[in-house]
Amino acid sequence: MLESARVEARQTYNGAPPMSELVAESGVTWLEYRKTLTPDYARAWREVAVCYSMLFGGYALNIVVAVVWGTVAGLAVAPLAALWIGFWLHGLNQFAHEGAHGNLARDRKKNDLLADWLIWPLFAQTVRMYRKSHMQHHVHLGDHLDTEINYYECMDPWFLIKGVTGVQMVLMVVRYVLKPKAPPAGQSAPAAQRDALMALARTGLIHGSLIAVPAVFHLFGPAAAWLLGLAAVYPCFGTTRQILEHRDLPAPCSKDFTKIEHGPINRLFGDDLFSRYFGAAGLNRHLLHHWDPGISYTRLPEMEAFILRTPYAAEIRDSRSTYFRVASAMLQTALQK
Repeated sequence: MLESARVEARQTYNGAPPMSELVAESGVTWLEYRKTLTPDYARAWREVAVCYSMLFGGYALNIVVAVVWGTVAGLAVAPLAALWIGFWLHGLNQFAHEGAHGNLARDRKKNDLLADWLIWPLFAQTVRMYRKSHMQHHVHLGDHLDTEINYYECMDPWFLIKGVTGVQMVLMVVRYVLKPKAPPAGQSAPAAQRDALMALARTGLIHGSLIAVPAVFHLFGPAAAWLLGLAAVYPCFGTTRQILEHRDLPAPCSKDFTKIEHGPINRLFGDDLFSRYFGAAGLNRHLLHHWDPGISYTRLPEMEAFILRTPYAAEIRDSRSTYFRVASAMLQTALQK
């Protein structure tokens, strides 16, 4: 009976239990407890700084190699540098997502200003643009109105080819930047279009400079590394992460989720160093984020501890896995005839 109630609740609340009705063994309700979970803004910005340091540290190291040991050495390490750059771009992007949920500063205007000028310039959007689209992902996870549907993709050889060739970046740009969208609330369509073009131009200038400047000085390795990291590795990591978070494990590649509803699926991943930055800003605890998107990632461990004292503890344990295990299972499914 309890399991039946859990399934019904997940279907009703888009994959989440009815959090407003959740009560711990101590009698404390979730609505009472969540008031204590104030964001740790300093921690969030420390981790943003880590991502930036790693991103530009790897880029600078590739430049040093090219200057000291020459063009051939710079090109030789470029693939590793591209992998590094793409990984940390992907990690940094998750803090832009945290800004869309208003968890980078206490004041919403300050939160949006900081996100727009310190994170979003690398990603061709603004917090206002992304927030409107992203909130529909939370409301419509698994149905045909979902705005983030990378989990429709199957992890087959074609998916890997799209990643390494940059096709995935083209698809991402078309889906999230160039595809017409309704303007955010309170903003006219011309103003929204102007903001989108300015965001795209700003991002193009930044990344173009990071590629063109070393190329002008014949540092072709660092230029190639940034280009590959941006155009191939970063979008491939982003799509892969969303697939691992939301795709149904047994779903064959032949299943077309543009015609069949996928349904809401969320998972919990590890807390090791790789998982904390591959699923940065708490996306390694993705199930919890979808159960209550208003909670800062810095307080998700406390949220998890609370739920483990409720009737939904078993669901937390059953949803726990690792990125490696889920990826392995999906690859096995993709390779089955």
